[in-house]
Amino acid sequence: MSSNYLRFLYFYHADWADDEVYTLNDFGVLYDMEIRLVRYYLMRLVHERRLCQIKHGIVTYYAKHWTGEVFDQLPNVSVIR
Repeated sequence: MSSNYLRFLYFYHADWADDEVYTLNDFGVLYDMEIRLVRYYLMRLVHERRLCQIKHGIVTYYAKHWTGEVFDQLPNVSVIR
């Protein structure tokens, strides 16, 4: 496993509050990483069913997988799990 992936996994387990959503820029600033790499690691966690991707307009958010059910009910929001 790459050290970058391990950083995301550690953040998921240690620091990601259940009621928080984050954007690509949040992690880009946190890890001083290019947005394309941030997206890669976050989408990897989506495919592992740890996170869900929430799209509202042009903004994309990431949250813990189980919170996607809450966002499914909102209009103009798409959730990828």
